[in-house]
Amino acid sequence: MRSDEKQKREDRRIVELFWKRDEAAIALTAERYGRSLYSIAYNLLHDDCDTEEVLNDTYLDAWNSIPPARPDCLFAFLVKVVRGNALNAYEHRHRERRIPPHMVVSLSELDDCLGRDDAAAEEDSRTIAAVISRYLEQTTERRRFIFVCRYGCGDPIRKIAGMLKVSESTVNKELAAMREELRIQLEKEGITI
Repeated sequence: MRSDEKQKREDRRIVELFWKRDEAAIALTAERYGRSLYSIAYNLLHDDCDTEEVLNDTYLDAWNSIPPARPDCLFAFLVKVVRGNALNAYEHRHRERRIPPHMVVSLSELDDCLGRDDAAAEEDSRTIAAVISRYLEQTTERRRFIFVCRYGCGDPIRKIAGMLKVSESTVNKELAAMREELRIQLEKEGITI
């Protein structure tokens, strides 16, 4: 059996435990995804105490959301929750800024191909999200990893390069190529930049 099929089966089992209100769901979630979720929150907050609090809030939110939610991809669901919680915690701590300075750099890299968020309508946002999802489904696993690490988790270029055992220049080139491909794909979908 392929490992992604095994992961999907394990995720379904965890979701079922949430549905049955079995506390083992939280323990299994923490065991399976705790390190990744911690890393995402820490990349936004840069504070161990706040990160632990966000992680606990994420598990509680998952407990309260499942049911009625039944996520197809548990990790994607958890990433969305932990990022939202981390951004809320950061905003609470620093009311004058919504996004941490190190995230502004990585998100500003996408500005050229996505346009400004404040000018995009709700429908455009959903369309852009769908185009990005399709783009990521069609690209290689390596490129998907780089994209998600940089723009989803806010990982610095140096960390991504280290994880892939390549130079920072290689990661920068791949990110630039992906941004250009994404810009072209958005234009094909009728989204003007």
